[in-house]
Amino acid sequence: MPSAPTLPWLTSAPPPATRRVGAPRRRLSVRKVRLAAAAVCAFLATWLLAGLLAPDPPPHVVLTPVRDLPAGHALVAGDLMPVRVTDDLRPADAPSDVTAAVGRRLARPVLAREILTASALTVVTALAANERAVHVPIADPGAVATLHIGDRVDLVEGAAGRVVAASARILSVDDITTDRGGHGIVIAVPYDRISGLVPAMGAEGPGVTPVLRDARAAGAAR
Repeated sequence: MPSAPTLPWLTSAPPPATRRVGAPRRRLSVRKVRLAAAAVCAFLATWLLAGLLAPDPPPHVVLTPVRDLPAGHALVAGDLMPVRVTDDLRPADAPSDVTAAVGRRLARPVLAREILTASALTVVTALAANERAVHVPIADPGAVATLHIGDRVDLVEGAAGRVVAASARILSVDDITTDRGGHGIVIAVPYDRISGLVPAMGAEGPGVTPVLRDARAAGAAR
């Protein structure tokens, strides 16, 4: 008996092949993650290498003026900037704390970026209400070498031979071993004597000469 004919629309056919769209996207995401991880590792390696090769910062902190300051100037926090230096550049008496220097007066002029030292500061002493601290340049360094903080001197004008400041109290003495010119002393002067002292300190004249009043009293004061 012949088999029955098969109708074309009843014949079962295999389903069409399906496309997997998720797999390439997952492979792309994994690749991005790997590239990002490699970039992070490279950055960390560079950072660690730079840290190992970079020199350590200088160990000491010193103070330097941000601008030129005159003798007798009372320091404020804005006058000073902390800077790190190596052992060979740090003076033994260089202060490192800004707060410790604030309020102190300069015993001599200091330049911007010069390392501040204790010898550039006057001793901590109170001025009387009518006194002012004045830096007096002395032409003869030998005269400066004989004076000390606490001494009382008469300042004699070289041209006229007159006393322009009597019994002036020395607040600080410049270091004559440095190369800076204008070595002198910082003295406490009554306000009403400044007008007579300053003209006598003119650079064109012979200046003033300090005369120690009483060596025994000065020695006892020290």
